[in-house]
Amino acid sequence: MNLTVIGTFAFNYQGIQGAIAVMISHALCSAGLFMCIGMLYIRYHTRSLPTLTGIAKVMPVFVFVFGVYSLANMALPGTFNFVGEIILLQGIFLNDPINALICGYSVVFSAAYSLELFSRICFGTLTNYFSTFYDIDDKPYLPS
Repeated sequence: MNLTVIGTFAFNYQGIQGAIAVMISHALCSAGLFMCIGMLYIRYHTRSLPTLTGIAKVMPVFVFVFGVYSLANMALPGTFNFVGEIILLQGIFLNDPINALICGYSVVFSAAYSLELFSRICFGTLTNYFSTFYDIDDKPYLPS
């Protein structure tokens, strides 16, 4: 969201338009990610990353939905977040090219963090902390 502030204060059309697009896409994407993490918390009463690992083996539908929201958060080409960030970076570049380069690096670091979070939660060794796993369709899965 710091890019939206920089784009707004670029005082050009692309900066304002990109900031509005990023704010809208951020609202939708963040709501989806909070829904996914809230779903895990309601079912398992923990937000501990070492406990919630390897769930791709037992919750494939959830991992797909969480993956789509994570890819949108990373501004994968084809998502609205990508379009907004490109327009926003163009507006920042028109105002100050050095600042746009620094902002471009922040986008890359944000995507790396989001990918690391997705990787830690979904892939890894499944812990035996829980006895039953429930996917989005609420069918229980007992790990063997």
